[in-house]
Amino acid sequence: MKEIKCPNCGRENAARARYCMFCGFPMKDAEPAGGIRETQAAPDSGRWNPERAYTRGRGRIIFGILLLVFAAAAAAFLLAYNRPPELGMPYGISRTMSAEEVRECMERNGFTPLGSASGSDFRNQIYDTAYVLDEAAEYSMTSVGQGSNAGQICVLHAFREEETGSFRNPGPVFQRLYGVLEGLYGTPEKDTLNGMYLWRKGKVFLSLHYAGTSLVELSWIETNAAR
Repeated sequence: MKEIKCPNCGRENAARARYCMFCGFPMKDAEPAGGIRETQAAPDSGRWNPERAYTRGRGRIIFGILLLVFAAAAAAFLLAYNRPPELGMPYGISRTMSAEEVRECMERNGFTPLGSASGSDFRNQIYDTAYVLDEAAEYSMTSVGQGSNAGQICVLHAFREEETGSFRNPGPVFQRLYGVLEGLYGTPEKDTLNGMYLWRKGKVFLSLHYAGTSLVELSWIETNAAR
C-alpha cells in the first residue's frame, strides 16, 4: 500500500487521503516521504482455490497424455526397428509363396533350370550356378515334400570351399555366409550334434551346414505349409 507524509505534521497517511488523519491538513499538495513504499501482498493463505486446482489438474492430465503418446510411439519405433526380418532369401522368397511361385521367383532372379522339373507334378527342380549372398552357388534346388512332409517347401543352395572345412573348423565361404546371415537374422541356434547353425521363425527354418568336407549347404525350409 502507498503512503505519503503530511506537509504540516509530518505523519504518514494513506495515499488516497484528502486530509491528514492526525492534524486535518489538506493533503492535496503532499509529497511522498522517503519515496513511495509498497507493502507486500499477503501471501497465499493456502485455502483451496477450485479454479486454480482445475487449471493445474487439467495441465497435468494433458502433459501425462502427451508423455504416454510419446512413450508408445518410441516403443513402437524401437520394436519395428529391432524386429528381425522374415526368414527368407535376398532374392525375394518368402513363406507366403507356393512352390510354383518360389520357382518363378528364382527364375526371375537369374537361376537357370537344368532340364525339366522331375515328377509328374513338378515337385523338384535343379538350377545352374548363380550368386547367392555374394557367393557363387555351385547349384541350387527346389523341392516340395510328399507323404508326411506334404506341403513342405525346401530351397537349397550348395557352395564349394576351395579347401576342406568342417563345422568346427569352417572355411572362408562358410564364414562369409554365416556373417551375412547373422547380420540379417541375428545369432542362430548352434546344433553341434548335427553340425549346423539354425535360424527359425514359426514354421520357417534356415540352416547352414557342411554336407561334405568341402560342400557347404544353405537350406530354407517351410514345414508343412498349407496350400
